[in-house]
Amino acid sequence: MSLKALWKGESRMIRVMLADDHPVVRQGIHVLLQEEPDLEVVGAVDNGVEAVKLAQRLRPDVLVVDMVMEDISGIEVAKRVAEGSPGVAVVILSMFGTDTYVRSAMQAGARGYILKKAPGRELVAGIRKVASGGRYLSEDLRERAVSFYLQEPRPAHEGFCALSGREREVLRMVLEGLTSAKIAKMLVVSRRTVEFHRANTMRKLEVRNQNELLRHCIRIGLMTPGPDGGAPEI
Repeated sequence: MSLKALWKGESRMIRVMLADDHPVVRQGIHVLLQEEPDLEVVGAVDNGVEAVKLAQRLRPDVLVVDMVMEDISGIEVAKRVAEGSPGVAVVILSMFGTDTYVRSAMQAGARGYILKKAPGRELVAGIRKVASGGRYLSEDLRERAVSFYLQEPRPAHEGFCALSGREREVLRMVLEGLTSAKIAKMLVVSRRTVEFHRANTMRKLEVRNQNELLRHCIRIGLMTPGPDGGAPEI
């Protein structure tokens, strides 16, 4: 009797489903996982839409999905599975390890994010971790996270201190709710100049959009939250 058969009789198997549009990769993962006594591959598909449908029907413990496929991304798969099959833990397998991809995947509902360059033992460990209710990131990503936390915290007001007088003036008007066109008219400059100052301000404050800008200004005391909060004195 095989070790896997013995395991089935003594302990609960972790049911795994695979989604990858490259047959060689899909088959390679299948071979890797079938060597583990507690893992059982119950299904495999080559596109994201079918992955969502099959996950809903099979209800595996873990769905391992490629980040980039021809129809929908692994992030979209994670989002749809989280909404339609919340009991299925999604692990993203990706070539991309940038913060944007990892953050988007985890926010979409993925429980794990593993780089394709990682050794097979990481995928096995990640599957076991998310199947038990935890989260898992590749070792490289964990090391980067640790490095980030060890960095000296940057004072929240430091970016504001780096703003020029004109950038502060434009920021004050933005916080008053004025459009770029209105600001340009009031300052007697081109709209392009206003947009240039706005872009520089957001870069120095390390924010990406208007909502982040408002939250940052509230945090450092430039304005008060809520509908009654007035414009800051800059």
